[in-house]
Amino acid sequence: MRTEGKRLAEIAKVFGLKSEDDVKHRVAVGKIPDLGNGDLQVIVSFLAVRDYILPLRIEIGRNPEDGNERLYDYSEVSRCIELLISGELSREDLPSYSRYESKFLATLRTNGHGIILRLPIA
Repeated sequence: MRTEGKRLAEIAKVFGLKSEDDVKHRVAVGKIPDLGNGDLQVIVSFLAVRDYILPLRIEIGRNPEDGNERLYDYSEVSRCIELLISGELSREDLPSYSRYESKFLATLRTNGHGIILRLPIA
């Protein structure tokens, strides 16, 4: 609908959503790779994905050919989804995991480090 020139407010009205932010969140969640496999939908709600998983994406630039749309790296999002599906991360632990990882990623961004190295904890 955006490609047809519809504004976010119009899209929200068509789908019965409360605000333009609701449209933005749903579009953002829809861009998460492999989210539609069904397994995650059983484990967590849309609100949990919006509030705890989506913030794990890392903005890596902008695409000037597509209206300067933001580009994201979804590596940490994918890692979180894998942990949830495997059972290594529970739905109840998702909020604290997300807060910890978000702070960790923010520290990397502010320090200018671009590589995330994960080592097993002994």
